[in-house]
Amino acid sequence: MAADLVRLGVSTASVVMVHAGVRSIGTVTGGVNVIVRALLDVIGPAGTLLAYVDYEPFHDDCDAVEIPVFDKRIAHAARDHGILHETLRNWPGAQRSDHPDAGIVAIGALAEWITKGHPFQYGYGRGSPFEKALQSDVQVLMLGAPLDTITLLHYAEHEAQIPAIST
Repeated sequence: MAADLVRLGVSTASVVMVHAGVRSIGTVTGGVNVIVRALLDVIGPAGTLLAYVDYEPFHDDCDAVEIPVFDKRIAHAARDHGILHETLRNWPGAQRSDHPDAGIVAIGALAEWITKGHPFQYGYGRGSPFEKALQSDVQVLMLGAPLDTITLLHYAEHEAQIPAIST
């Protein structure tokens, strides 16, 4: 798997934001942990692995008064993000940003810097882990995930200076 990642352009010391549909990859002997280990082996200790984790919402299941307080230490990644993202959230040394809705998990050399100080007013804009990832020449790696799951597009939407259209 590591050799395949290198052929895809993942390299030592790189910052990689991964989106994955593990079932789409096919059978991986050893499962999702082998995928994470291969990614970490290729980027090495100087690299950083990122994933968008969001937050598993409970608001559909209960009254607004009963919504649990967000606690990044235990809050699961949103289920529709898949098993890889939840695995990364629980990986030894993983750092999670403070934003419940636009949360990022990071592992590696820049993990603390990327996840620290995630602004609450708009979690995808300036000062966010998305901006910091771009400042770090992030590579986006799609492993069996559809293109419409590229989370960095939210940053582009936020930063785009699109003039209002008058009718």
